[in-house]
Amino acid sequence: MANPSPVSDVYKIIRGQVEHVDNNLGQRVIWLVIAQSFFFGAYASLINGKPAKPELDLIHGALIKILPIAALLTVLFTFIDVISSIVYMYGLRKKYEASLNTDVDVDSAYPNITGSKAQRFFMHASPILIPLLFITVWIILLYVQYKSPAAMPAPTPMPK
Repeated sequence: MANPSPVSDVYKIIRGQVEHVDNNLGQRVIWLVIAQSFFFGAYASLINGKPAKPELDLIHGALIKILPIAALLTVLFTFIDVISSIVYMYGLRKKYEASLNTDVDVDSAYPNITGSKAQRFFMHASPILIPLLFITVWIILLYVQYKSPAAMPAPTPMPK
């Protein structure tokens, strides 16, 4: 049974969601480019420079190892988010095309708010996982810094 609601209402709602997701995609890509430029710059500085103090060699080495991993994980999390958003927009387009069929109830053509549970999970991958990644990186670097022998205060000599 066809619903008397005009298909143009469905079009406006679906188009609004597509525009919203598309704007989020653009922001994610811009953020990724900015983050990667930071990672490349920091990595180049680490490769080309040596620590001013020898006691910082351990931290320098840890940064050289951990920075590319953090950069790769940032790309991976954002990529998952982008792919999920593209799949969601594809689903929205298919939903609209199905709403054009006169045999379809127009109300069933309205999209879920912010997509399915799986789509919401993947679209929120980068905003949730990237901060966790940075927290992990900083914890590792702090651990390496305070584990290094240079972090331990020198023993005070005993008076004679």
